[in-house]
Amino acid sequence: MQIEHINEEFSYTIIRELYTKEEEDRLWKELDEHQSNLMRLENQRNRCYCQIIDGKQNTLRVSDEVFENKLKEIADNTLRSDETSFLAYYDDGDYFKPHEDNCKLTVLNWMYKEPKRFAGGDLVFPNYNKTIEIESNKAIIFPGKITHEVNTTSMDEKYKGMGRWCITHFLH
Repeated sequence: MQIEHINEEFSYTIIRELYTKEEEDRLWKELDEHQSNLMRLENQRNRCYCQIIDGKQNTLRVSDEVFENKLKEIADNTLRSDETSFLAYYDDGDYFKPHEDNCKLTVLNWMYKEPKRFAGGDLVFPNYNKTIEIESNKAIIFPGKITHEVNTTSMDEKYKGMGRWCITHFLH
């Protein structure tokens, strides 16, 4: 795990190689199970992405289990993960308009299969004119009250289904 604290217009933390190879393999097994159970959501709370519709919880067992341990390494014990964590899949044309989260810190963890088959889908902080390019197995932690968005993901039709996942945790 590589942790980089950045203090610019606002403070945020980038974590590369969040998961070990074994953890990542376990996570991909679970993500692959969800791939066939996605439903596109549009214009609901200014977002357009795919959500799991199979009646299962909209989070990941592996991610939740591993994340709690990683959080102890990254942050102090005053922060806790909330039950409102969620999982989203972004394919061609998907986005999330500017918004704020109702938490102290937001954690976004991105996953996609290499090689990357899409463009966009990056995290944007419009009030600071700052874009964070996503990388697989990378996470960012930032103040939830900072306005942020996901720019539109685009991909060639032949790569449909090769988009990106975002695992979101809200810390209070």
